[in-house]
Amino acid sequence: MRIFMDRITRDLSRLEMAFAVILISGLIWVIFQRSVVLLAHAERAYIQATIANLQRGLTMTMLEMILTKNYERIASLDGANPFEQAASSLRTAFDTAYASAVSAEEKITYEAPERYLGVLTDPDLTALQKGRWYFDGDNQELVYLVEYDRYFDAPGQPSPASIRFKVRLQFQDINGNGKFDPTDKPSTVTLKSLNEYKWLF
Repeated sequence: MRIFMDRITRDLSRLEMAFAVILISGLIWVIFQRSVVLLAHAERAYIQATIANLQRGLTMTMLEMILTKNYERIASLDGANPFEQAASSLRTAFDTAYASAVSAEEKITYEAPERYLGVLTDPDLTALQKGRWYFDGDNQELVYLVEYDRYFDAPGQPSPASIRFKVRLQFQDINGNGKFDPTDKPSTVTLKSLNEYKWLF
């Protein structure tokens, strides 16, 4: 009888161990999946924050052009590289406010964001790292390559998943020629999304 009970105890111990391993593995899988979802949430927030910052830079740039009556340059905003325009607006604002107060060595240096790959022409998208921005020099579009594309859907879009933006200049076309001229009245400059997409959470 004792031998029989010892055998049952051993079998139960093995069963308990197997159950514990399965339970721990399941918990690890759930935690991993939840972590990936949180990372996708963080990526969405990062994209939104970046676009908002670029939009502020574009608005500052156009306001500076209007205030200085530099209407010839306003037309260049349509289809412009927003990263370059944002850096230019920050540089202008800093120089205007602090140029007389600091030395040349103390001036701020403006560097492209770490995740920005620069201006690319006909790139091999499969060779580019996800979670990066680049400016499409052919189409004058800002492109973001989605990293956590498992939770991203853009109907009809080929792989890899991406979001494309373009700077658009709105203005009152006084002479009706369809393009901005110094005699036209600028309205707004916006960084618009070109493709429909949604996050799957």
